[in-house]
Amino acid sequence: MSLLSQKSEMNYSSAEYLQKGYFYCSAVHCAYYSSLQLMRHIIIHKIGKSALQIKQESGNDPENRGFHQYMIKQTADYLYIKNKKDMALFVTNMNSLRKLRVASDYEEVNIDISKGNNSILLSESVNKILKTIL
Repeated sequence: MSLLSQKSEMNYSSAEYLQKGYFYCSAVHCAYYSSLQLMRHIIIHKIGKSALQIKQESGNDPENRGFHQYMIKQTADYLYIKNKKDMALFVTNMNSLRKLRVASDYEEVNIDISKGNNSILLSESVNKILKTIL
């Protein structure tokens, strides 16, 4: 198991722990990064891109979507080859999780128990899909 996979597991466990402690914003953040770290593991270890390639390619994105969107697109493209049905669910759930994380980290909105729970469920779904291609 790579360090990124281990960090992913730790962040998921942290999200559950924080949710139980009523730290909903932090739970959303950890749930999101659990999935992002697993995507990065796949891009490096399955797709075969180096950390430097990821940095360069995400910085040169002609649509200027940014690093996280780059990670989602690379993973979605890889999933498309493996299982189109899983790819569609991955994209839907990861985009929903990303919106929750942005709201939690940057917006003046209330992140309540429901949003915290939803982020954990979304991350669980995304991570389950990702683990099918590990």
